Amino acid sequence: LFKNHKLKQAEKIIVEFVVYAKKQAGIQEIEIMSAHELDSATLKKIKEAFGAQVEAKERTDEKLLGGFVVKTSDKIFDASLKKQLAKFKEKISY
Repeated sequence: LFKNHKLKQAEKIIVEFVVYAKKQAGIQEIEIMSAHELDSATLKKIKEAFGAQVEAKERTDEKLLGGFVVKTSDKIFDASLKKQLAKFKEKISY
């Protein structure tokens, strides 16, 4: 890195290497967003849905009315109240 004048990018490289190493080890990282802190039973069920080796980061978002949103590296699973109401509105509009 020093030879190629890339020391400023070392932090980004380390972060990407950690992500790659976790992926190779079969560990999936997810981010769970909810309107309020979820209880341990709910968190456990969400983690189980994504496999045996899951690292979850929980975050609260006051913009959510209820439910939760789970983000993986390449997908978003939206089980929020806002999304469910939008789906319901779409169904009854026909």
